[in-house]
Order: sequence, then structure tokens, then C-alpha cells
Amino acid sequence: MLLFALLACSTRFECGGKAEATVPGDLVCDGVVDCWGGQDERGDDCATELFYCDQPEPQAVLAGLVCDGVDDCNDGFDEASCP
Repeated sequence: MLLFALLACSTRFECGGKAEATVPGDLVCDGVVDCWGGQDERGDDCATELFYCDQPEPQAVLAGLVCDGVDDCNDGFDEASCP
């Protein structure tokens, strides 16, 4: 895991998708969604649970943000099925 951390600091992670965005490698698996679709938090080494918003392209937010009273999906989808 230390080797992964050293490599991640010096590289950029490609989010993919239409925007072809990249983020610094040290932001991968850090518990914060930096790529629109959550690609930086979906790797085999990540323990992050994601929730996917109802969008034309998959927008991901941390599962812990669902039903917290804040519209994280920007369309209310993460708050729509809450008690």
C-alpha cells in the first residue's frame, strides 16, 4: 500500500468520461468524490460506498450523504426516497 501511495502522489488519475478530466493521484481512494462519476473512489483498493444520482451521465456522491437533508445530486434524487 505504501508503494501505491508513493506512485499516486507523483501521477494523475484519469477520470474518463466526456470531460476527460484528471485529478492528482493522491486524491484516489481518499473518501471524497473528485471525478464526476466517482471513478477515483471505485478502485479495488477503495472502501468507499457510492450512490449514483439520476443524471444522463452517472454522477456519484458518497453513500453517507444520502438522506442528510442536503441536495448533493443537484436534482434532489439523493433525498427523494427518504422517510
